[in-house]
Amino acid sequence: MNDFTLFNLPHIIVLILTVVFSFAFAYTARKFPSTEKTLSWTLIILIIITTSAFIADKYANGYLSIKGNLPMQLCDWVIILVIITFITRSQYSYETAYFWAMGGTLQALITPDITVNFPSPGFIIFFVNHSSIIISIMYFTFAFRLRPYPVSIKRTFIWTQVYFISALLINIVLGANYGFIMYKPEQGSILNFMGPWPYYLISLEILALISFFIYYLPFYINDKLSKSTK
Repeated sequence: MNDFTLFNLPHIIVLILTVVFSFAFAYTARKFPSTEKTLSWTLIILIIITTSAFIADKYANGYLSIKGNLPMQLCDWVIILVIITFITRSQYSYETAYFWAMGGTLQALITPDITVNFPSPGFIIFFVNHSSIIISIMYFTFAFRLRPYPVSIKRTFIWTQVYFISALLINIVLGANYGFIMYKPEQGSILNFMGPWPYYLISLEILALISFFIYYLPFYINDKLSKSTK
């Protein structure tokens, strides 16, 4: 089995399927409201199963440790927020999950920090889990009709600092690298273009804030167009 390489055929197929299923789930729920509960539980179960499978795979291969497997990656926090949003449809959990998933989980899908290739269980678990998160975010937006607002950017940026400080403290205590705060991932990523540590952390904060504005832009444009047609 060959090692994973960025944008190889399995990777491209995963990205395409993520887009297809994002629209398919949202469209089906809007067109056939009776399917909403089933679709919601399908995504919840997928996320829970793949998260559990990830932990089990680490344990089976002797890699499970406090240093590397506490729920302190940003995607772990997104998973919690996604499940809360499915259950409560909370605006607050949605908006933070939206910006973090689009700015972080989507980046992890495009430039994943993995070495195993398809059909390795690790490959399947990683991509099904991360794709399910993105599909869920699109589902909330188009099926639940949730959306971010200007104040959502401020609130999410504050929560980002809470995550950053929490991960930094745990990294210092355990010698870990949650959130890639202490050093860059082995696989190539956007962090490679942000300078050496610790300067890339400042760049990452700025990029995060810029990305929040970018991912809010479609809603801003839609609001402006809606007002102009009235």
